[in-house]
Amino acid sequence: MPDSPNTRQLLPEILHQIFFHLVVNRSSRHWPVEQMPCDLMAASMVCMDWWLEARRLVDERMLHSVFSHLCHPTEAKRFAMLMGESKRLGLDYWTLVVRAEIYVNELIDLNPLDRPIKDEHGATVVSNTAFDRRMEAYTTIMELCPPNLIDLTVILPGVDLAESWSVDRFCHYLEKMEPACASIRRFRLVGRDREVVHPKIVSFVASLAPNLRLISLYDFTLDSALSTALRRFTGLRGAHFSGMVTDDHLPTLLPSWPYLHYFKYDHIGQTDLGASVVSLARSCPRVKDFSLQRLGDRSMLPVPALALCHVLLQLPLTRFSVSFCNIDDTFLLALMAHGTALQHIELYKCSEIVGDTAVLGWKDGWPNLKRLLLDRCDRLSFVFVKKVIGSCVKLEQIELPAHLHKDNDCRELITQGGFQIKMQSRLWERVDVGSGAM
Repeated sequence: MPDSPNTRQLLPEILHQIFFHLVVNRSSRHWPVEQMPCDLMAASMVCMDWWLEARRLVDERMLHSVFSHLCHPTEAKRFAMLMGESKRLGLDYWTLVVRAEIYVNELIDLNPLDRPIKDEHGATVVSNTAFDRRMEAYTTIMELCPPNLIDLTVILPGVDLAESWSVDRFCHYLEKMEPACASIRRFRLVGRDREVVHPKIVSFVASLAPNLRLISLYDFTLDSALSTALRRFTGLRGAHFSGMVTDDHLPTLLPSWPYLHYFKYDHIGQTDLGASVVSLARSCPRVKDFSLQRLGDRSMLPVPALALCHVLLQLPLTRFSVSFCNIDDTFLLALMAHGTALQHIELYKCSEIVGDTAVLGWKDGWPNLKRLLLDRCDRLSFVFVKKVIGSCVKLEQIELPAHLHKDNDCRELITQGGFQIKMQSRLWERVDVGSGAM
């Protein structure tokens, strides 16, 4: 970047004052694109002196995530142009991008003017709408192939999967971005109403297979086409399903992920999960983090305790989290016997657990346990909590159900164990981790 004789006449102190007033509000934790430092970025590209002064004032957090909030299309276009210019000049702005977040539900304006127009031959003509201008900005940045881009989120509720024009319009841009997505390692796809994923979007998902390590899918139906695409993710390390309809496809899909370390399923209770849980235990021997949660109504999850026992017996778990499960003290005994490596246990609304039987068969218990959450376990006994506090010397946090949290004897016990209550919660934290058994 050349120096300019004219720009060099400005003293560094003057430049600093000018650029300082171009810095956006630093108090926000998230950075909307309309607050992106476009003026500061543009000024920094004038010459090397201006670059050296302005670059120090650019907070890199603002550039880590592309378009995480809705912005004016003109500003989005300008930001994309500046990112391209930074690459041409050998500056680092474009290399700072880590995440791209495409909120299609915000981008598609359902104004009638945005609907497709037919020409005299019946062909669809898409006007230059706000949606198209924003998507062009997305595409411009993605086509730069930022070297550190590893995280992609696509939120689709604004795309009507039943309308071919809506899907085609979105996929036109998605296909242009595809070559730039080879480096993506984390991918999150959010739908609505548990629709079937459109074939063009399934094709895009499949293209991410070579390097993807974590996938999160929300509010879709796992049909045979999507399942076939997901089988290509043989190097996957983590999977999160939320609000999905998986039917019979999940048990046969899981064997394709032998390197899985993390599995979380936020379930809507439509299908018996037993077969999927057993398949996970048998096919994914590296899973250490297991979570099974209930969404929607408050009925119990359709998963047998026996299936959960397969997880305990066959996986090297360090984290076990379930909610709304019909598990009792028999399962709690199994959790202690085969969960000696567990560091985090969460049992939410497991109302059949009492704990007295578990105390009698304690043996080694949970020697590595650091965090125990027992909210809404309404039958849990004081005796069990006393045993945990006295035996789990590495315990740092414990959350109690309401009836024990209010019990004076229980509160005194926990306080004497070196814990104090976290403000406005039922979570107790050990203030002196070195204070061990009582």
